[in-house]
Amino acid sequence: MQEILVSLLMGIQDKCDSDRRGTIEGISVGLPEVDEILRGLNPGGVYIVGGRPGMGKTSFLINITAAVAADQNLPVAVFSPKTSTEVLAGRLVANVGGVDRSKIGSAELSDQEWQRITYALGKLPEAPIFFSDSPRMTSLQICLEAEQLAKNHGQLGLIIVDGFQMLTVDTSNQSLATGL
Repeated sequence: MQEILVSLLMGIQDKCDSDRRGTIEGISVGLPEVDEILRGLNPGGVYIVGGRPGMGKTSFLINITAAVAADQNLPVAVFSPKTSTEVLAGRLVANVGGVDRSKIGSAELSDQEWQRITYALGKLPEAPIFFSDSPRMTSLQICLEAEQLAKNHGQLGLIIVDGFQMLTVDTSNQSLATGL
C-alpha cells in the first residue's frame, strides 16, 4: 500500500508543479460544466447515465458522441438496441448543425438552418462514429464488435451503450457483467 500512496503523492505533486493545473485529464465531453466536474472521461472508465424515460439521456449521449468523434477525431462506437441508426444519425446532424431536431422532422428550415445542416453533413462523414442498432444485442456481441472496431480503426475513444437495460442475456453466459 505504501508504494501506491507514494506514487499517488508524486502524481499529485507533478500536477501541482506543472502547467496542467486545472486542465482536463481525460477525454472532453464537450460540455464545460461536466468536464469541470469529471475532469474528462478517463480511459477504461465506466460512466452510467441514468434517468427516467424522456429525460434526454440519448440526446446527452449524442452530444458526447459529437464532441468526442467530430470535434476530437477519436473513434466512438454507439450501441443502441432501442434506437435505429437512422434516428441516431438524424440527432447527430441536428446536434452538430445546431438545429432543433423537431424542425428537421417538420422540414420547416430557414436558409441559415439549411446551411448549418449542410455544414454538419460535410463534417460528419469524416468523424469516426460507428453505430450498431441490433434490437437483440448481447453484452458479448458488444465486446466482440468493439474489439473488431479497435482492430480496424485503432483504439476507441469511447464506447456508448444506449439502452443498457434492453440488452439480452447471452444464454451461454448468464451474467451481463462478465461480458462487459
